[in-house]
Amino acid sequence: MLKSKLTFMIYFIMIFYAFNTSAQMHEHPLITDRPDQTESPNAVRLGSIQFESGFVYTSFIQKHLESDMFTLASSLIRYGLFKNFELRIGFEYLTSRIKENNIESSVYGFGPLHLGGKYHFMHAGEVPVDAGVLFGFTLPIGERYFRPKNIEPELIISIAHYLSDIFSLATNLGTVWNSYEKELIGLYTLVFGISLTEKIGIFTEVFGNYSSGNSTSNSITGGITYLLSNNLQLDSSAGFEHTNYDRHFFINTGISVRFGK
Repeated sequence: MLKSKLTFMIYFIMIFYAFNTSAQMHEHPLITDRPDQTESPNAVRLGSIQFESGFVYTSFIQKHLESDMFTLASSLIRYGLFKNFELRIGFEYLTSRIKENNIESSVYGFGPLHLGGKYHFMHAGEVPVDAGVLFGFTLPIGERYFRPKNIEPELIISIAHYLSDIFSLATNLGTVWNSYEKELIGLYTLVFGISLTEKIGIFTEVFGNYSSGNSTSNSITGGITYLLSNNLQLDSSAGFEHTNYDRHFFINTGISVRFGK
């Protein structure tokens, strides 16, 4: 209960601050890396801090196995360290309920810590394309059930193509090391976005991963974003994963706030 109260207090403070500073940054609308899986190629501006967080519910059923997981604070902190370059810190708190062969158990705790950076190396001009590269490491700390066995590095290329003032298309291609299986996992995303108004956007996305061991997963999701101010965005999305599970779906809602110049 105490953790829930502290979480809501932090969110209230962020919203209050964002509304009171929106006039200072009116010329630079917020660009976030949530709620879709596709990371944008854009880095946050020099000296700015961007906090993106959300709540995720995931459920799957496979034969005699059922699982429900709540991610209470799937969070990403982005800091503009240099021009076109940002530092990234990701963390989350999870609770998981597992029922297998009518035996139920629960696990909760912090997930692994993610450290990384993003470099925005190509800006849209005559060619309406942005491009960036993301790199990072997932560290084996946190609750044992959720963390990796060893450090897991990743590398992702992000490209965004602005088809018009309304339509956009973005993709990620990358790889991450799976320390349990001791193999490289390939990652892909493809998202199509529509700006309904200056404040409201919708998107549909496919994403997945693949490996040399022929283990693959593919998901589809859709969602909406609402820009309350140029420093504050709300979002919501939902989707399902096509795997060997009899059922696997997820629901996501969150908030993004920018601080600084």
